[in-house]
Amino acid sequence: MSHRAEVTDTVSVPGFDAPGKAPLILVVDDDPAIRLLVRHVLTEAGFRIAEAEDGHTALTRFSELRPDLLILDALVPGLDGFEICARVRQLPYGLHVPVLMVTGINDTVAVARAYQSGATDFLPNKHENWILLEHRVRYLLRAGEMLCALQHSESQRRILSLAIEQSPTSIVITDADANIEYVNPRFCEITNYERSEVIGKNVRLLKHPDTHSAVHRDMWQTLIGGGIWRGEICNCRKDGQAYWVSLITSPIYGTHLGKSKIEHFLSIQEDVTTRRTQEIRIRHLSYFDPTTGLPNRRSLRERLGQILSHVAYPQTLTALLLLDLDHFNRINDTFGHRVGDQLLQEVTFRFSELLNKTKNVAYLDEDRIHTVARIGGDEFAIVLIEAINADRMAQIAQQWLDALSRPFLLEGTDVICSASIGIAVHPVDGSDVDTLWKSADTALYTAKNSGRNTHRFYSHAANESGMRRMRLESQLHRALERKELVLYYQPQLQLQGEERIVGFEALIRWNNAEMGLISPLEFIPIAEDNDLIIPIGNWVLETACRAAAAWQVYGDLRVAVNLSARQLRHRSLLETVTQALESSKLPPHCLELEITESVIMQDAATTARLLTELKAVGLHLAIDDFGTGYSSLSYLKTFPIDTLKVDRSFVMDVGTSTESTHIVAAIIAMGHGLGLQVVAEGVEEKHQLEFLRGQGCDLIQGYLIGRPLPAAEFQTFLERCRT
Repeated sequence: MSHRAEVTDTVSVPGFDAPGKAPLILVVDDDPAIRLLVRHVLTEAGFRIAEAEDGHTALTRFSELRPDLLILDALVPGLDGFEICARVRQLPYGLHVPVLMVTGINDTVAVARAYQSGATDFLPNKHENWILLEHRVRYLLRAGEMLCALQHSESQRRILSLAIEQSPTSIVITDADANIEYVNPRFCEITNYERSEVIGKNVRLLKHPDTHSAVHRDMWQTLIGGGIWRGEICNCRKDGQAYWVSLITSPIYGTHLGKSKIEHFLSIQEDVTTRRTQEIRIRHLSYFDPTTGLPNRRSLRERLGQILSHVAYPQTLTALLLLDLDHFNRINDTFGHRVGDQLLQEVTFRFSELLNKTKNVAYLDEDRIHTVARIGGDEFAIVLIEAINADRMAQIAQQWLDALSRPFLLEGTDVICSASIGIAVHPVDGSDVDTLWKSADTALYTAKNSGRNTHRFYSHAANESGMRRMRLESQLHRALERKELVLYYQPQLQLQGEERIVGFEALIRWNNAEMGLISPLEFIPIAEDNDLIIPIGNWVLETACRAAAAWQVYGDLRVAVNLSARQLRHRSLLETVTQALESSKLPPHCLELEITESVIMQDAATTARLLTELKAVGLHLAIDDFGTGYSSLSYLKTFPIDTLKVDRSFVMDVGTSTESTHIVAAIIAMGHGLGLQVVAEGVEEKHQLEFLRGQGCDLIQGYLIGRPLPAAEFQTFLERCRT
């Protein structure tokens, strides 16, 4: 991409009274997808946008365009965001231009460094805060204008006085000792104080008791040192109610005996209580179960990960206990879900009674209150740190079972409830969250099979899944020669323009003579752990190409075939693909190779080279399960990718989950912004299809269009489609 700035003009900006062009915002970020999102959000709000993708270009564009506001990523090539900000502040025009640091970095060191370099404001976690961006921009422009206005000449004082009085932001002026000398009407509206009640009082009057003294100490040290303090702080209204403000406080200098000294402090404040409340509520919904108030699965997994990364291995034992209420569905079916929820709340209450009696339990929030999480419909989890030994763990598990042994009085009826508990111990049963969780789940399964109302430790010897894995691996070695592997095909429908079947995905199945039809989710990981994935993958590629070649009579159809990490790195991959195309006589453009997001990011440089070689053959390349991995969108432009496949986990929640709906819409927009075709997997409902069509999604795949079918049945399906 060339180093250039694109400027989008608009007629006016809602909320700005100045005639002429709308404010110009320079966006500096090396990620084109992020710039695309920012441009979309801010042009929709009526702003003009210019862009730069590295530090040196940013400084050049800033001098040329003289923007009204700078949105700056902390990590860009060339000069980083902090250096860019510092250099901007050295330019005559850049002294008072608002600078908003928008970044994925979310720690106090980064925040402090941003403000030290001259940033006006800091918006952490740039992947989750786009809804706030427009409001932050408007506030910074208003605050910047006001701060500049207050530094105008003495002749403008009367006009400034009127502007301050009528300002939509709260303004406070104090003397050098922080005693209040002036407040505007907006301040009185926010705090419920009359002017007469605060004039002459120290600003400590507003301090909230829960605000850490270090915050005020940092503010004061910055101001008396001649700096400008920016941040968000919690204050108290007249009635003691807490409220949040985003403020900019700066010193005002005067001259005494020929020397410049601080005489006043000016504070411009915006009430952000509603936004902060919403953020707290969103976080609570994300991390806590609404029925019981306990931390949810996400909260537990994150906290457990922190615990495992800090335990003093091998001296410290950490135990994960998974608890499942026995026959909970019967209670729901008999009494209804309302009573079922009541039971869950009563169970939570009894668990809470145990918290004060159980030592060495890992706390799951900053207030050290919760020690148990609800991770599913009738499933709970407990984390024990420094669990000492197996006897102590078993004793604690039995205490939890005993707490449930007393009947629950629900709707005037005594309800009996019991539970099964599975216990796994770190590091013996797993050194990471996923492995430890799997071991605890296996132990829970063993407890259920042992008659329920009991607890079981994870046992390698009794691990049925391990035994099954060994059996599957043994059988898998002979699956090809026994011709037990079979391909199923699932159609892909073109949504835009003429709706028609334009391709299909080849999906492998294993029909074992002894164990029946086995899911690829079970046997593919086994094949990937050894060299079996190479011959199996070659067979899939050859079989799919032959089928696709035979079905070209039904149209210019493209077949999608998955590649594993081992296949992608295998030295003979290019030869295998070329041979499969030549032997089947399938046109190269009718073959699409799918690589998962996590695989494509393993050794990005090597992957880019391999994909370029494959692309030269003439086939298509796709990223499968997009949105579930950890790739940076900025890398996508380095790979010769044609297609993004949106993971079914997002598509299935479209219309029911706001988060998933926004994610799918964003992926489609970003994919098209990068010139890629977008395919949505897992489409099962009509409303999902309509949403995807409205968002401009190119292709869809899922049960709504057609289930995976064996070759003969899929050919019949294609014949019906043609007629």
